[in-house]
Amino acid sequence: MFKSHRMWTVMLVVVLLLGVAYVSSAQTPTTTQVVPSVTVEDQEIVNGTVTVQNVVAAEDGWMNIHRSANGTFGEVIGHTFVQAGTTENVVVPIEVDQATETLHAMLHVDAGQEGVYEFPGPDQPVLVDGEIVVQPFTVTNFAQLGVTPGAAAGTPTAMTGTPAAGTPTAAAGTPTAGAATRTVAAAPVLPETGQEMTVTPAPVLPETGQEMTPTPAPVLPETGQEMTPTPAPVLPETGQ
Repeated sequence: MFKSHRMWTVMLVVVLLLGVAYVSSAQTPTTTQVVPSVTVEDQEIVNGTVTVQNVVAAEDGWMNIHRSANGTFGEVIGHTFVQAGTTENVVVPIEVDQATETLHAMLHVDAGQEGVYEFPGPDQPVLVDGEIVVQPFTVTNFAQLGVTPGAAAGTPTAMTGTPAAGTPTAAAGTPTAGAATRTVAAAPVLPETGQEMTVTPAPVLPETGQEMTPTPAPVLPETGQEMTPTPAPVLPETGQ
């Protein structure tokens, strides 16, 4: 009888310990760490949108589409809001005229005013182990879009030393800026006939090559009219 009582006591203690362990495990929350990620495939731009096949976000944020610039991602040309967790087939409207053949799907946080897109600003790219969560993809119908490669708002497409399209270049024989240019005055026109008047050039001193300044005719002070000089008499014998 003593052995039976002892056995029941041991069994009761075991059951109590199992019960305490079960309750403790049930009350301990299990935490699953969400690792942000982006999955996107090469695709066509359809109706001004692209689709990101899978987005995993640890918190609410933004799915951004960046254009390419200098071999990496450049300006944002489209964005849309994504909730925390996993979201499939995220459709992002983009500015098609700013697209490049390679685009970049990048996850951003919503760190500023909730639900308000603020980038540049507090809504910075999401980082995992110090790396931006981004994946490039190719626009397979880029050639059919009619987009000029490298044409970005406010960004010149011309290379250094190469005139951009539509910029006039100096033709052969055309004076460029800085060259001295003589301005030729138009000849006076007779109002009665509309014909140009022939201007007699001023005589030039042979010694210096300078123009001779003609002496103006004297003026009558009473009327302001020019006085007509009387020619000197000529000797018929000599003509002088």
